[in-house]
Amino acid sequence: MTQESTDTAAQQAIFDLAWAGLKSQGFERSVVVKDYCNNQTLVCALRGEDNRRCAIGWAIRDEDYTPDMEGRDISDLTEVLSHSIGMPAPNVTWLKSLRAAHDMWEIPHRMEWSLRSFARMYRLKINE
Repeated sequence: MTQESTDTAAQQAIFDLAWAGLKSQGFERSVVVKDYCNNQTLVCALRGEDNRRCAIGWAIRDEDYTPDMEGRDISDLTEVLSHSIGMPAPNVTWLKSLRAAHDMWEIPHRMEWSLRSFARMYRLKINE
């Protein structure tokens, strides 16, 4: 298997998990309230309220997840992602693009649209 086909397989594996998971939660964001300088703000969470997860969070198996992963840069999560999906994780730029495709949308149908666009851009299949 070439590096390109390994990357493509890993991208599809992570996207499949992210799509199915985000769809199961109605494309609602996974957030937690954080207090920054006496201001409360919502931040993305690998594991959030009501058992929600972010796209990357859905690709991390429960047995591989630890709470100290929250708030870490995606580049710090490639090893655990590789372990969870059973192959080398896609490059960090791709992972950040996936995060951006879902992170910026508070309205569920816009998140879904953004993820569909992301799939088209990377030639990924969507398992409805």
